[in-house]
Amino acid sequence: MRDERDFIAALMNSVPGVLYLYDETGQFLRWNRNFERVTGYTEDEIKTMHPTDFFVGTDQDLVCDKIAGVFEQGASNVEAGFRSKDGRLTPYAVLFHRHPSRG
Repeated sequence: MRDERDFIAALMNSVPGVLYLYDETGQFLRWNRNFERVTGYTEDEIKTMHPTDFFVGTDQDLVCDKIAGVFEQGASNVEAGFRSKDGRLTPYAVLFHRHPSRG
């Protein structure tokens, strides 16, 4: 089991972009190191956050709609300003994809 967790962590951290997984309630399950680096948040802080906390204004509304849609449609994407801890907004293309075993 530990070998599998280590493999998954290594795989996620090999992705050059930001990668994170969360459940239907918005609780973060896993993320890669780039997510911490880009956001400026620590592991403990991310554990208490929701995916929409990284977006503001109309982008946050749009992301909320896309997240809701992904659990119905299976996939969705959006371009939005991703907000880091220091308040910087960086444009990102975000792909949302439902886990295949989740219906």
